[in-house]
Formats: sequence, C-alpha cells, structure tokens
Amino acid sequence: GRVHNPTSGPLPNPATFSAQTFDAVYSFVSAINSLSNDGSNPANGTLLFNRVLSVNFAGSTGTVRYTPSGDPVSI
Repeated sequence: GRVHNPTSGPLPNPATFSAQTFDAVYSFVSAINSLSNDGSNPANGTLLFNRVLSVNFAGSTGTVRYTPSGDPVSI
C-alpha cells in the first residue's frame, strides 16, 4: 500500500525505493568488481562512472542499464 504524508498526500511504497536502491548499489559493486578484475583502479571516478554505464543485468526492478549521461533506462 501507500504511506500517507499529511503535508503532501500519499507517498510511493517504500518497497519501490528499496528495489531501486538495491539495483543502484549492485551496479556500483559490479563496476568496482569489473575494474578490480581488469587491474584498474576502482577509486578512479572517471573509470568507475564509465564502467557503471556499461552494466546490463536483470535487477530487482527489471533490466538495469544506463544512458550515456548516467540516467537509468526504463524497459
């Protein structure tokens, strides 16, 4: 169900945000793991960002992938 906020009305179900957060964290973990396996430095922000853009997996919200600007692609 929806949670009611007395100042702004109903809020989205918290479970929706949990699934999106899981997919976002998994994207970064996957990218960090991939960089580490390549011998690259996962602390390099540019490399990490570019590797996150290349993820494509079946997540808890569906297929997870990103646009070149880093926005999630809705499928």
